[in-house]
Amino acid sequence: MKRRRLYRDKRPKTKTFPKSADPSTIAADLDAVEIWLKEQLNSHDDVHFQRREWPNLREKAAVLLVYCQGMSSQEKVNREAIPALIRWFEQGANPSGKGLGFEPVHTLGSIEAAVDRIFQGELVVFIDGWDRALSLDVADPPQRQTEESPIEPTVRGARDAFTESVVTNVSLIRKRLRGPSLCMEQLTVGKRSHTSVALMYIRDVIRPDVIEALRSRIKELELDDLDSSASLEKWLIQPSMNFFPVLDYTARPDFVTAALLRGRACLVVDGSPSVLIAPIQLMELLKSGEDNQFSSIFIPFQFALRWIGLFIAVFLPGFYVALTSFHQDQIPFPLLSTFVQSTQGVPFPTPLEVFIMLVLFELFKEAGLRLPSPIGQTLSVVGGLIIGDASIRSGLTSPSTVVAIAIAVVASFTLDNLNLNGAVSLLRMGVLLFSSLFGLLGFFVILFTITLYLSWLKPFGLPYLAPISPLSWKDLLQGCFGHRMLSRRPSILKPRDTTRARERGNQR
Repeated sequence: MKRRRLYRDKRPKTKTFPKSADPSTIAADLDAVEIWLKEQLNSHDDVHFQRREWPNLREKAAVLLVYCQGMSSQEKVNREAIPALIRWFEQGANPSGKGLGFEPVHTLGSIEAAVDRIFQGELVVFIDGWDRALSLDVADPPQRQTEESPIEPTVRGARDAFTESVVTNVSLIRKRLRGPSLCMEQLTVGKRSHTSVALMYIRDVIRPDVIEALRSRIKELELDDLDSSASLEKWLIQPSMNFFPVLDYTARPDFVTAALLRGRACLVVDGSPSVLIAPIQLMELLKSGEDNQFSSIFIPFQFALRWIGLFIAVFLPGFYVALTSFHQDQIPFPLLSTFVQSTQGVPFPTPLEVFIMLVLFELFKEAGLRLPSPIGQTLSVVGGLIIGDASIRSGLTSPSTVVAIAIAVVASFTLDNLNLNGAVSLLRMGVLLFSSLFGLLGFFVILFTITLYLSWLKPFGLPYLAPISPLSWKDLLQGCFGHRMLSRRPSILKPRDTTRARERGNQR
């Protein structure tokens, strides 16, 4: 027993920092802080620790530098941050960080905040005897330059698009709206990812209750990780509203700017090249970023084509099945004879035939999305033509069915929003099912059901079918026509500042 006690007494005593210590503070003992950090970050080989001793007036100060390789700029650390720290210590360091000569500098009061700053790419400085730490912004995370969006190509508009950096994306929006009324609130989502989310809006335009609803929903999220704007969209939408898209997305800053000026807000998620826009109505989902670049005479024609395309994409297959299977007496005789001649020898009934062709076209569309864009577009078009022609020649389907399905699928391509396109595909199948079972009765039942659901839908307290239901002729004309009709903001959004342009000089 004596030998064991002597052995224990002879062991060197080292300073320890208990694992159960409160991470909301920083110990004044630098050795203890270093031990705790290395224990917690022992599996992080990209986190570098540098122990230095610098003269602080007449004394020497022990300093611990911690940064993350790959997220921090090594050149900034060695050529800017460390020389500035040495000069600052020679002149007399102070816990406030004043006189450091390096901007920006933040004062940290907890190890949790220090670890977060390390993984954001900043250089964290711990000083022996201080219960505070300093963080110097030397972040240089990997990111790409702004370039034209491959998803939303432009003909006459601006060719810069959002990137995966929230700082860059916010700057692209501020470049277009330089006034002080454009507000940006920085929020953090994700207990593990600590993803930055920027909530942007024009203070004197948007309704305060909309901003409060968005802010409260984001703050209520308890997630481990937020990897994209699509994930944020799923968590923000209520379960009863997740069939139709109630948030829009875009990769174009000019489209976001136009939405902000109309009284909407945008959500910029770090790591995502697309920005969410809220609140949104069905009419806004049919708009394109190029609309403002064309003549106001041509815009109503484009809008009408998109509405027609939406109705054809959803209802044409079901209407075709209802007429040809249940109500042949409602078809003109010349057209009916054409249908009868084309369906001779086809082994499947019309509803099953239409269903098979719809599934085939959806397969081609899905395959086209997964392949590189030039090959994917070729597969979607050429593959559909080849399979359709082969099906007709082999007698598996009729030419009239192929024409009806092809028109419905091509009409869906007029919709820019992929979420709306997915909803259209599901609705098309639902309309086909009811029409196949009950004929025109089922067709009109599902038509009225969809209309009632859209009328009931009110994301963020705003009607989804506005300005059609409730009807507002002014907002409807503003949405269909170009800049000449956009002198006032949409009244359905109830903006605080309703005027966009005045007669004198026609200024926005």
